[in-house]
Amino acid sequence: MMRFLIFFGIALVLLIIVWPYLNRLGLGRPTTATAGGRPFSKLYIIVVTCFVLSIVLTGLSWWLGR
Repeated sequence: MMRFLIFFGIALVLLIIVWPYLNRLGLGRPTTATAGGRPFSKLYIIVVTCFVLSIVLTGLSWWLGR
């Protein structure tokens, strides 16, 4: 568990460092995302990810409810 947390922390720091460069390449906003938020902050919700997550959580709750 400790190795996972260390790896996750390092990956998060690297993503934060690389994020501005990904925006310049056009990778900042996925094509299947909807944007919402206030003028100075935006929230991107990836539609396909939400759909898959919904299916997984529904299956998990069905399996645990049996």
